[in-house]
Amino acid sequence: MNKKHILKNLHSMIRNSALHYMNEFVWQDIELTEEFKKAYKRYLKENGYDIEFLGSTAVITSPSAKFIFVPNQWFVMAHYTVDVYEELSLYKEYFRKVTRKLDRKYDEYAKLLRDSASSSDRNEFISCARGIFSSICYDNELIEEAVARLWRFVNDYAWWSGQKTIDRGDFYVSVILNMLNLVNASQSYVADIVSAYSTDAELRHLVNSIDSFTINMGDVIVNQVDFSDDEVNTKQNPDDSKENKTIPSLKRVRIKINESSSFKEINVK
Repeated sequence: MNKKHILKNLHSMIRNSALHYMNEFVWQDIELTEEFKKAYKRYLKENGYDIEFLGSTAVITSPSAKFIFVPNQWFVMAHYTVDVYEELSLYKEYFRKVTRKLDRKYDEYAKLLRDSASSSDRNEFISCARGIFSSICYDNELIEEAVARLWRFVNDYAWWSGQKTIDRGDFYVSVILNMLNLVNASQSYVADIVSAYSTDAELRHLVNSIDSFTINMGDVIVNQVDFSDDEVNTKQNPDDSKENKTIPSLKRVRIKINESSSFKEINVK
């Protein structure tokens, strides 16, 4: 019987989700279901935005009266990274619990742990994290595994392809865009879609499978691969946190979106 991990292996999750996307996603015009469009419109309206769905593109109006043009492909691409986003959020929440328990300043502590953590800082963090995980789990092996992974999350950003410090609200954006081989400056709204899927229960249910929120994608999915959430030599001892630190490089397919579909934001006159 497999044990349920307190924290999943981020390294494996990111790699497997990226491979899944690379092997399965097909570039084509995409039609979204009316149910999905209604749910996404409702979600945006609750957050002060509005959206108009056209043929293969959506036009979003922000609260500051700006337009965001989004190709329908992005709504499908976001589907492949929701699980990673949710796990990143869980890691961040446990980091927040450690920070509170140690009465540390959130942003300063994140930078310290990433850039200049001493042995004393490391031992203090690990001891606190162990106490938190011990309060919710009685399996010492799973506790030590979770402690090691949380330490890697705060100290070894290469392990999960992180760039911005985890105290930031947008710390996950670069991870999502890297997985999807997208350019940050022009296509960062994909990460907002991922956040919407994760935080809204109706949308989360709808996007569990691609054919549940698209009309014409179900018949063209090819090269489906079942990637297990394997453990890629993650050391359970926090002393080994620097081993296996990089996400394996993937051969990327060059992505092209025409001018009419690319992400833009302009002032409404």
